[in-house]
Amino acid sequence: MLLSVLDQSPVPEGSSPADALRHSLELAVLADRLGYHRYWCTEHHASPFQAGAAPAIMIGQILERTTGIRVGSGGLLLPYYSPFLDAEVFRVLHALYPGRVDLGVGKAHLSKAPSGAALRRDTADPHGQNDFLDKVRELRAFLFGGGFPPGHSYKGLRLTPDMPAAPEMWVLGSSVSSAESTARLGLPYAYAHFLGRTTRPRRCATTGRRSYRTSWTARRPPSRASSSASASTAPTPRPRRGNYSPEPGAGEGGRRRAHVPAARRAAARLGARGGGRTGRAARSRPDRARTGGTHRSTVIRTNRDPS
Repeated sequence: MLLSVLDQSPVPEGSSPADALRHSLELAVLADRLGYHRYWCTEHHASPFQAGAAPAIMIGQILERTTGIRVGSGGLLLPYYSPFLDAEVFRVLHALYPGRVDLGVGKAHLSKAPSGAALRRDTADPHGQNDFLDKVRELRAFLFGGGFPPGHSYKGLRLTPDMPAAPEMWVLGSSVSSAESTARLGLPYAYAHFLGRTTRPRRCATTGRRSYRTSWTARRPPSRASSSASASTAPTPRPRRGNYSPEPGAGEGGRRRAHVPAARRAAARLGARGGGRTGRAARSRPDRARTGGTHRSTVIRTNRDPS
């Protein structure tokens, strides 16, 4: 099983967004030293609780500070961007750090929020997200070529920088339908189990694998899947019972949102639930999604112990 990190760059109470971003860089260096497989940065907008609004910038900073770990987005909110621009930005990163860049894309959950409209203000449908799969197909075609039919306005369009190979592309989702759609496109799929959805990773993996085998009877691309789960801290390998619960606070548009408690406070609350004493060593038992004989799991960073 390969372990990776999905970093939400949380801003715990008592900390600043700048602190959160610096902590992300420090954690990435540690993950690289400990032999983690991937380090993905999330994208959040108009949030006082997550500092990572620009994954590509964080990815470049982390790649410069590390030597072996793969680094990427988990995920880039594709409905709000141009696939051509995303492809070029990540090809620049790939040119500087070949073989280490991942481009994970997903749908956003901001469609009815003011930030969603602001991000898509130049589109015909600023609140719509029905073009996600079309953009995934476009992005795949730009990255790997051969995806546009003859006569298409993008046929023959060359990306900058023009060089061999490309970043590894993943699609993030949390439903059976997203797993099926990704499988039909022949792309790796990352299941967001940490979102707390009712769909089981095994069901997504089984359904996606079946769709993959049906859609790719010849020249089948590699089949890969990943599942993400939250982790807490403990001094022994014994798993905790439950995760901390974010506390209510004011969010965008006056909605109630949850803030991130400081690491010590979150650990104390977990201990009160019967999770045992607290410590610094990160332990986890993330759910695993199996596809093509490989296991990949992702540990979600939720806070940081300053000690």
